[in-house]
Amino acid sequence: PLEAGMTFTIEPSVFWPGRVGVRVEDVIVCTPDGGVKLNEHPTDLVANE
Repeated sequence: PLEAGMTFTIEPSVFWPGRVGVRVEDVIVCTPDGGVKLNEHPTDLVANE
């Protein structure tokens, strides 16, 4: 079970074999009231060819 003070990451990934891969990582800390995201960054995927 998750407990207050624990931290973990959520790391969704997208890969195009032989071309490119992208991973966006969010760091989450558990609090008595729920999870809190510790980092802020854009999550838009922009492809440049």
